[in-house]
Amino acid sequence: MKQKWVGMERRKSLRRNAEALVADIAPEEAAAKPAELLMHELLVHKVQLELQGEELRQARIAAMAFESRQGMMVTDANGMILRINQELSTTTGYAAEEVVGRSSRLFQSGRHDANFFAEMWASISRSGSWEGEIWNKRKNGEVHSEHLTISAVKDTDGIVNNYVAIYMRHPAIPV
Repeated sequence: MKQKWVGMERRKSLRRNAEALVADIAPEEAAAKPAELLMHELLVHKVQLELQGEELRQARIAAMAFESRQGMMVTDANGMILRINQELSTTTGYAAEEVVGRSSRLFQSGRHDANFFAEMWASISRSGSWEGEIWNKRKNGEVHSEHLTISAVKDTDGIVNNYVAIYMRHPAIPV
């Protein structure tokens, strides 16, 4: 599922507007004013390049944030893991290759009942996020406590495309 970026939508909108300006020039005017037509076309290209540059800057910032000292996971709208960062890999004992394509339920410890998860997802549906303490399970079976924040990522139509989970490890808490 492809996520729409606001910057991409903005670029498409600006390009449509600039192309409309070029299209509004009558053929006889275009022949009489080739420099004006060229200026319009250059403006379209300039706007497109500026927006592409902004998208690249935003992508670099997002990539840097993803490699923070907090565990992070991105899933699709169905909870299938798309990516985890190195910190979450270290915490869980799973390499990224082992979890990508699997359900995020992989980390469930069994300490929470169905009602806990129903309330958590109801909160995410209602407000777009949930934050709280959770017990998860590492690859080696060890159960550990974490502070978890889950946020829904919506497209420009308000449809959830992804979820981002941020895990904060606690100092050693007895199981």
